[in-house]
Amino acid sequence: MRSASRTEPASLRVRSRKRSTAARTGRPLSVRGAACISVPAVVLPIPLHLPMNDSSQPDRSPLLHHLHALLEAAPGTHTVVFVAQKQLGNALRRAVGRLGPVLGLRCTTVEDYAKRLAKADLLYLALSGTNQLDVDLPDTKRPLLSGIDQMLAAYAVDQLPVETRNQLLQGSTTARLSGSLAKTFSELRKHGVQPEAYQQALKAADKSTAQQEAQAKAYQYYVGALTENKYYDDADILQHAIALVQENTVHEPRQSQYAILDDVDVPGYARKLVEALTAASPHPLRRLGQEHPTKQAPVLSAAKVFPDAPLPARPKVGPTAQAVHASERGAAGNGTGTLYQPEALRFCTTVGRAEEVRTVFRDIQQRGLKFDQVEIAFTATDPYLSIIEQQAQRHGIGITLSTGRHLHETRPGQALLEYLDWLAGPQEAAPFIHMLRAGHLTLRRNKGLTWSDAKVATWLAEHTYKPGVPSLLNGVERRIQHAEEQDYTNDAQIGQWKHLYKSLYNLLEDLPSGLSDVRTMAKHCETFLTQYGPTDKPGDPASAALTFDEKARGRILQYLNKLKRSEGDVYRDSPIRLADYIRTWVREKFIDARHPQPGEVHVVPLQTVGYANRPHLYVVGMDAESLSVTLSDDPLLSDADRRRLNEHEQITLPLTANRRQEEDWRVRQALLRHHGDATFVMHRFDLRSSEERFPSTLYLQLRTVVQAALGHAPEQHHALTVSDAQDTLDALDAWGLTEQALSDAKRGIESAPDYLTRTAPHILHGRAAEEACASDEVTAYDGLLQDPPYPKLDLLDPDTDTIASASRLEMFARTPYLYFVKYVLEAEPLDEPALDDEDWLDPLTRGTILHRTYELFLNPEDGGLGRMPTLDDEQVLWDAFETAFEEATQQRGTPPNEQVEAAAREGLRADVNAFLRADAARGTDHPDLEPKRFEWSFGNRPRDEHPEVELATERGTLRLRGAVDRIDHLNGDALIWDYKTGGMRDYDPLDGLRNKRWSLQWMLYARAVEEALGLSVSRSGYYFATARQMGRTVAYPPDSTGDSHPDTYREDLQRILNTLSEMAREGVFAPSGDSLKQSDWRYNYTPLVYDRRTRRDEIQAKPWPDNLPHLHHD
Repeated sequence: MRSASRTEPASLRVRSRKRSTAARTGRPLSVRGAACISVPAVVLPIPLHLPMNDSSQPDRSPLLHHLHALLEAAPGTHTVVFVAQKQLGNALRRAVGRLGPVLGLRCTTVEDYAKRLAKADLLYLALSGTNQLDVDLPDTKRPLLSGIDQMLAAYAVDQLPVETRNQLLQGSTTARLSGSLAKTFSELRKHGVQPEAYQQALKAADKSTAQQEAQAKAYQYYVGALTENKYYDDADILQHAIALVQENTVHEPRQSQYAILDDVDVPGYARKLVEALTAASPHPLRRLGQEHPTKQAPVLSAAKVFPDAPLPARPKVGPTAQAVHASERGAAGNGTGTLYQPEALRFCTTVGRAEEVRTVFRDIQQRGLKFDQVEIAFTATDPYLSIIEQQAQRHGIGITLSTGRHLHETRPGQALLEYLDWLAGPQEAAPFIHMLRAGHLTLRRNKGLTWSDAKVATWLAEHTYKPGVPSLLNGVERRIQHAEEQDYTNDAQIGQWKHLYKSLYNLLEDLPSGLSDVRTMAKHCETFLTQYGPTDKPGDPASAALTFDEKARGRILQYLNKLKRSEGDVYRDSPIRLADYIRTWVREKFIDARHPQPGEVHVVPLQTVGYANRPHLYVVGMDAESLSVTLSDDPLLSDADRRRLNEHEQITLPLTANRRQEEDWRVRQALLRHHGDATFVMHRFDLRSSEERFPSTLYLQLRTVVQAALGHAPEQHHALTVSDAQDTLDALDAWGLTEQALSDAKRGIESAPDYLTRTAPHILHGRAAEEACASDEVTAYDGLLQDPPYPKLDLLDPDTDTIASASRLEMFARTPYLYFVKYVLEAEPLDEPALDDEDWLDPLTRGTILHRTYELFLNPEDGGLGRMPTLDDEQVLWDAFETAFEEATQQRGTPPNEQVEAAAREGLRADVNAFLRADAARGTDHPDLEPKRFEWSFGNRPRDEHPEVELATERGTLRLRGAVDRIDHLNGDALIWDYKTGGMRDYDPLDGLRNKRWSLQWMLYARAVEEALGLSVSRSGYYFATARQMGRTVAYPPDSTGDSHPDTYREDLQRILNTLSEMAREGVFAPSGDSLKQSDWRYNYTPLVYDRRTRRDEIQAKPWPDNLPHLHHD
């Protein structure tokens, strides 16, 4: 007898496909000096609202409360919300989109919105048809790149007379000061300070120093260099946008309403643009934040600049916000009456920063929280960002980093920095050899050289070289000449040495030297990365499978390509300084900033909490040092200079002395945006520095308020040992717990097994499962349930309530063991699979856009053709594609940048064009062919009007649900098509059912159409409507036979369903030979079995009982 507990299947969750009906159109925009052009805009045919109310969604964040009230107050109005960072706007918009489709909502920065308004006139050729903001065309301006601004600042300093320059530098160098100067000049320009006004303000003070006057003169040269070299910065864009709005040239402000978050800075021109937009709009400016901004609000924040702007509504205040308000009022004494849910705030101390993060991830798993409802905030990027990444990988938790990752932490970034350091230094051989050994420099792409980089490094290190490239090359050449004169060296070795010399010569022959220019330096860096860098060129740059290093490589090459287009003497400098400009960009740049994703924890800086609408917040780094702000006076623009300019120019430059209270205000505003529970974590002792750490003021204030409300201390301390309450352990925890148990056993306290049983019984359960898997007997862990039958698992049993899909049946036929894990055990992956792990255009989004495009193109109910297309219908197809693409951006958010969008559009257009040509050819070959039904769905409750289809077999009745992409009619018969956007390698044209995929779908759909619609199906199959597959099809007549079975497909399907029914009833789920290829297994259940091939072989090698029902697998 087989003994095991019976396991019942759960009902299958149905994923519905939501689609909006927004249409994309064009609106004429008259621009000074340019032709009338069409700027994309969103037409809102339906009222604009969030599909929810206060009673149905009480837990949404204050920001969503504000947006709900804002949109409900003006339905059908285009709404623009200004945020501090573009990434925050994307996160906010996605949070709104998860609650329901919202059209016409744009969350962006003031600068990006100015670019949107100004792009047609300021920087573009109007009729070029491009959407790029940085197109480099003759006689047009270009954006000011990071690094170029420093070069312009250095150029401005060099234009000063020697005496004036020395007064400005004060013993420093131009290279060291250029970065600070560029930031100061940019700040002055954003506030609208002209060079002449700066000089006049200094003269009016009668106390200006020679250094200040030299700086004012350098500022004048800097602004002149911008104009002479045809560059524009954010100040130019803002100015131009203001002019367009004030001259009533653009129509969008007259049809829009505007809102701004409290913590958005609006310096100078940004403030004027917001005021101009508000004046042009029929709606007043709304402020999203607190009803009464505190006095500590930064002088440039919207809370300070627009204090009288009304709020859309007064949202409910959550427990975290209540505690913050109470701490500001000093309400510790009456905390009981102040906080209605004090237990929602928790406090924890640990030893070491890494333990802070480990404690957070353990708590998330122990509480069973859904990952996409959790937000982790850090107070300091270094070292918390890298620690969070490491610990997330160890705990198997997926995360999205809102800031992205440091570019200098990638292999291409590290390689370029090391190479630039070597290039700017004495060019010694030792660092060069180190790059080879570290893998940051490779010679493997050079033809003929078969040596590994490590062997090359060892060979070079056998000799010493003087500093400089000539010494290195001459040393290698002399060794080759000496070897050729000796008899002990064979020709193969000499050949390798010559190939090595050629490789080194090609890399080092033309290094920048003397007075060089940025184009030469950028070109040389590009050659290094592409031919000698550590990361190869990806096969498909638009692929969703790009690695982090491949993305970093592409981002660096984009920047270098822009530098290569720079012209003029302003870019001529020493290689040392040119290298420093590029190094600065690499060190400051972040890449791969991610939106909040389903199934993943979102990680943000503390100041940006509250945009993703996640109810569970963890804050790490709440000690005084991590949360501190370093105050230092600006050496170039002191607070005295700032006050002087503020008074003379009637502007508002912030004072550096106020930075600490301004940062504290921003942190508190972030916590006020959070609506759920919060856990604050700090470390009492720093293991790296062996120093004690103390709580920050905010941590103490919040803890005091909560303690007064609870009546006891709310703080927990996590030591280096494992807590008794901890039930999610990694390898280190398990080791520590086991060692503690053995130690206690030696002291006679209790036995190790007893201790483990009491504190961590799951470890013993896991060990029992391991022993069962390792045994020679076939057990339930191997896919064979004991003590059959199991009628509830039988999909053909008359008492079952399961409505099966074609994909579920294919999984059962192809990989029974995976079916057992997913549908019988109902095991849920620990790291819930996200819809988008990497790029915007993932396979799901790509398939959705293509399916929707083809439906809109052909379905007459959606305005489509209602007939087979011809090549003359190309424009109709492109219109359908644009609508489908826009719908995708509404659901998924806009692509992260213009390059991603351009690559996505290019690939999709190629697929759409292939579909048109293939379908037009089919229509030509079959004039009577008619497309009749599109996206016919059945049994997907509650959205489908048509119920599930019942298919009778010898053993019972199968209840089937599904969605047929397309049904064509030809000579009275139906042709069924399922669009496929992947490859067709596993679809056997000679065997429709018993192929590698066990493709049951086409035959199941043929039966469903016959039963539900009463049609005669002549063929059913798959339509590979992509550019790669060139619109090819694979289809089968249901009453024909395949190569592997003598019965017709109709009869063979009956046999397959009967066998699956018998397998399920008998509890037989043996692993098949195709288990390794299942994406569900590979991406969702890897933690269960890391080595799937070995596990499969172990199970199949066990003595399985004879006469078990099964399908024959190759």
